[in-house]
Amino acid sequence: MTDQELIANIQSHIRRHNQLFFTKNDPFLADLNQAFNECDHKTLIIWALKNCDIVIDKLSVDPTDLATVINAYDLCERWAKGEIKMPHAKAEILKTHAIAKRLSDAVTIALIHAIGQGLSVVHTPKHALGLPIYELSAIVYAQGATEAVDNLHHRKNEYLNILTAIKKTGRFSLTGRPLSDSYRFYAV
Repeated sequence: MTDQELIANIQSHIRRHNQLFFTKNDPFLADLNQAFNECDHKTLIIWALKNCDIVIDKLSVDPTDLATVINAYDLCERWAKGEIKMPHAKAEILKTHAIAKRLSDAVTIALIHAIGQGLSVVHTPKHALGLPIYELSAIVYAQGATEAVDNLHHRKNEYLNILTAIKKTGRFSLTGRPLSDSYRFYAV
């Protein structure tokens, strides 16, 4: 997909008043979608948690809302490790999405939903593409379709590079500890 095609695609979404500027079948995300389809669930969980960590650092929200997001992240990490059951983490993921409903800034709303989608990967890998769809839309909201092109390519390449690193090593450190050593899957 050329940059001009990417811009035209985004502008088409803007003209239709779509809240998101990318879809799961978007040609811009085809290579990322293919890479996800070649991964196991464990790899996608580690990828999603790492990228949620990155997106959380971009948030500019009320401290109470930030605490809710971080708590959801922590519970999803514990869920992935098998320390808690799904309902505990799911409730916090839903609280994270609810934060977005109270906000008016499109960038922050998209980032919050990106985190919620990323955290939901712990439950099902089908949510993996939701994180980039929302985060890349946030970049467009912040910069505009034309001005965002370089950053969209850069961030998509980061997604792919993080995924490649995880696939090579089976781990990726978020907080100084190797995640994959403690991630197991339990029935929910």
